[in-house]
Amino acid sequence: GELIEVSIRVAREMCALAGVDRDPARAIADGSAVAKFDALLSAQGGRLEEGLPVAPVQAALAAPAEGYVEAIDALEVGLACLELGAGRLRKEDSIDPAAGVVIEVPVGTYVRAGDALAVIHARDEERVERAAPRLAAAWRIVPHEMERPPHVIARVDSKGVTRFK
Repeated sequence: GELIEVSIRVAREMCALAGVDRDPARAIADGSAVAKFDALLSAQGGRLEEGLPVAPVQAALAAPAEGYVEAIDALEVGLACLELGAGRLRKEDSIDPAAGVVIEVPVGTYVRAGDALAVIHARDEERVERAAPRLAAAWRIVPHEMERPPHVIARVDSKGVTRFK
C-alpha cells in the first residue's frame, strides 16, 4: 500500500539522481526486480531454493496496556535480536537465520492489553526469556491518540536537503 508507493517514489528519485533511465514500478511489475534481487543473493552465497528456516519457538510479545503505540526503539529491538541469535557482536559469532522479531503493530496503532506487539522467533524458550524484557521495553504505549509520522522526512540530493513538513 502506502509504503510501497513511497518506496517506488524514492526509488524513482534515486534512479533519476544516478542517471538511470529505468522505472522501478515497471521492474517490479515485469519481475526483473525480483530476478536481480535473486541474482544478488545467489552471488553472495544465498541458497534461495532451500527457503527460509523456521524457528522452533515463536512467542507473541503482549501489549502491557491499552493505548496507542507512540514509539518503537529500534536499537532495543536490534539488541533483543542479538539475544535471539539474529546478529553477532564479533565476526566469529554465528548467526541463526531463523531467529528474529516480526513487528505486528507499527507506530500509531491502537492496541488493547494482551494484543501481540511482535512475534519473537527463537531456537529455544531460554532465548525468548532473555530477549523478551528488552523487546518489551522498546515499545512506548500512550493513552492518547497520535498521528503516525511520515515514512519520508527529508530528501537529500545534489541541491541539498529538502525537509518535508
